[in-house]
Amino acid sequence: MISRDLASPTYSVRLLAFWMIAQVATLALAAGRFPLSAHFFEPAERMAVEELLVLQLLVASLAFPLLLQTIYSALAVLVTAPAMLLVANALSRYPIGSVLPAVAYVELVILALATWAQALQSLRGQVIGLCVASGLTVFATVLWYLSREYRPESNDWLQYVSPIVAALRVLDQSGKIWAFAVIPLAIWLVGVIVLLAHRRPARTP
Repeated sequence: MISRDLASPTYSVRLLAFWMIAQVATLALAAGRFPLSAHFFEPAERMAVEELLVLQLLVASLAFPLLLQTIYSALAVLVTAPAMLLVANALSRYPIGSVLPAVAYVELVILALATWAQALQSLRGQVIGLCVASGLTVFATVLWYLSREYRPESNDWLQYVSPIVAALRVLDQSGKIWAFAVIPLAIWLVGVIVLLAHRRPARTP
C-alpha cells in the first residue's frame, strides 16, 4: 500500500498543484511563442494543443498512481484536463470537431489510469503499474519514433500502443478515435473487473 505520508490529503494537493502548474507553464510557453526546436512551427502557439496533450499524458503516467490515488484527485484531473485543452485550443484554433475526439481519448486514458490506481492494492503492484504506464507512454513513443525514422515502410502498429502518438493521431484526424481507443478501453475494463474483485466481500463459512 502507499505510505501514509504519500496518501495524505496534503500530498494529493501538492500533486494536483504540480499537475496544474505544469499545464499553465506549457500554455505560457506556447503563448510566448517559445520554439521547442530549431525548425519549429510558425507561429509557435499553433502547437499549444499538441504540447498540452503530450504534457498531460506524461504527467498522468509518470505520477501514477499517486496523482490519481483518491476519487477526489482523479475527478479533479478528469475535470481540469479537458478544460485546459480547450484553453490551449484558443491558441491553436483547431475546429472544435477535431479537438473533442482528442479530449475524449485523453479522458479515457486518465480514467483507465485512475481505475488501476484504485485497483492496485500492494506496493509491488503499484510499482509494476507505474512501469507499465510509463513504458507505454515513453518507451512505446520512442520506439514509434525510431521505427518511423529508420523503417518508414513498416506497419505502424505502435501508434495504437503509445497514448501520446494515438492522441496526436486522433487530433490530426489520421485515424478514427475508436481504432485508437480499443487499448485504453480494454485496460479500463480489466481494471474495473480487478477493482470489483477486490471489493467483493469474502464469504463467511
